[in-house]
Amino acid sequence: MTLLDSNIATQSIEELSQVISTKYVKVLPEATSNMVVFEFAIGWPELAVELALPPKQFNQFCAEHKVIRLPDGPSIVQIELDRLQQQD
Repeated sequence: MTLLDSNIATQSIEELSQVISTKYVKVLPEATSNMVVFEFAIGWPELAVELALPPKQFNQFCAEHKVIRLPDGPSIVQIELDRLQQQD
């Protein structure tokens, strides 16, 4: 379920608790050997913040937060910008 197609008002506390306990990571193409650039989301993968950590700390971060690793690729923002440019 995505943020856009979910109706938060009709979900039970238990359902919302499950949603917001799920955490996601997506590594972005800007990552280098010294720094992992990634999106981190809680609850809804399409609502993410961009972060950067050295590889060792990134792995610790992922383990500590028990993230679901999404396929590597461009950021949500870049995908939306590309989509809008194609409409022109």
